[in-house]
Amino acid sequence: MCGRATLTTEELETVAKTVESAFSPSDAELYRPRYNLAPTDLHFIVRQAGAGRALVPAKWGFTGTGRPLLINVRAETAAQKFKGAFEKRRCLIPVDGFYEWTGAKKTKHPVWVHTPDKEIFLLAGLYEEREGERPAFTILTTEPNRLLAPLHDRMPAIIPNDKATEWLSAPVPVPYLPAPAPEKLLVTTDVSPRANSVQYDDEACLTPWTAPKVKNEQLKLL
Repeated sequence: MCGRATLTTEELETVAKTVESAFSPSDAELYRPRYNLAPTDLHFIVRQAGAGRALVPAKWGFTGTGRPLLINVRAETAAQKFKGAFEKRRCLIPVDGFYEWTGAKKTKHPVWVHTPDKEIFLLAGLYEEREGERPAFTILTTEPNRLLAPLHDRMPAIIPNDKATEWLSAPVPVPYLPAPAPEKLLVTTDVSPRANSVQYDDEACLTPWTAPKVKNEQLKLL
């Protein structure tokens, strides 16, 4: 699963250059660095635009009558369950990390998953068009690699840079389908419990953190 993410790059122009996409100057006003991006939030997706790519604002989560907000879709069944979007509306979601949680129920804390150099990478997604509204996107997930398996039984599907064009524009069946990312691509950092709450979205969310040790005091015999 992927329920929170980060994109801490300061300027949209820098993101656009990294993902080789054009963007509208008016959209740049909507951009800000995200340290705790959550479902329903506005983010930016990369989609095919003619012979090139466009970086456009979109809201995280598919909505629909009688169904909960859909923030993730299993990559293994996306082509069947979301046939129209899979055929015509595949997208990429630029991030520089995402969160998982670990620990006992009452003491869970976030783990930030990112590349060793904290670079932008691309998640596989689908988007929906909304008449009179901004597009909405969902993130595809796949089985976890060995790094992420102890944290969750799913992980976001990461598209390598050299497969990005193929993912966006190749006809169905797509030659490249998302698969668990290589273990060496990512590292994990335990970070502040501040990221537990969506009300916080600042640099402090990514402060490295060490869980306090639980004292195991022996009971004194009377």
